Amino acid sequence: MNSADSSFTDRHYEHLAATYDAHWAHSQANVGGMTDLIVQHLRPEPSHTVADIGGGTGIFAKALMERVDLRNPVKVVDPSPSMLANLDASVQIETIVGDADSFSERGERVDRILIKEAVHHFPDPSMSLSNLARCLTGGGRLLIVMLPQRIRYPLFQAALKRFERLQPNHLDIADALRDGQLDVEIAHHTLNQALPTERYIQMVEGRYMSLLSEFSDEELSAGVEEMRRTLTGDTVTFPDDFVFLTGIRRGA
Repeated sequence: MNSADSSFTDRHYEHLAATYDAHWAHSQANVGGMTDLIVQHLRPEPSHTVADIGGGTGIFAKALMERVDLRNPVKVVDPSPSMLANLDASVQIETIVGDADSFSERGERVDRILIKEAVHHFPDPSMSLSNLARCLTGGGRLLIVMLPQRIRYPLFQAALKRFERLQPNHLDIADALRDGQLDVEIAHHTLNQALPTERYIQMVEGRYMSLLSEFSDEELSAGVEEMRRTLTGDTVTFPDDFVFLTGIRRGA
């Protein structure tokens, strides 16, 4: 990702900030189910310090604080001040404006790092993940949650094809973790989604995925019309597939 791509991504999330939680927290089961899986692989303990890289509005940082009863505030790192400004003020979370690279440059040591659906924005995953690996304490874990290259979302065909072309291969990301001297575990999970059809279409119109900001207004409108012809029921259901990559630092 070059500087132009980075600016493009920043503009997308600045635009999305006010509605981000509504898009992703469309049901408590969605957040709860994902949080269960994150806890399963990240294995945070109450005494741990956790960094959430690309944490946005802190949906999962808040869920982790509540689920694990963390004693230290989660460090939510995001390049978008607008996203961080929408964090729940009632939760003890430390907000840091920046990206993976600027966070690693701070030299802080943490026990756990979460990167949920953000690694595809890294310009150089191998470099960034190697730097983040050095921030881990002994026995620390770095968890990446990402989509596979082929998703089963009920999007229009042009979006699905472009996603497949742009999304990094999880095996390459696993190799990047190994470059950082981390042992790697790979797991696959699926959450089944069910939303009112019109709500999902409105999410697409609102460009709830950064991918959708690559389409012009005219292209997006044509894609939505394609979806309206295809999605004829009141409810849309689909499997939401995820790859969980856990990098583990051995020793002290």
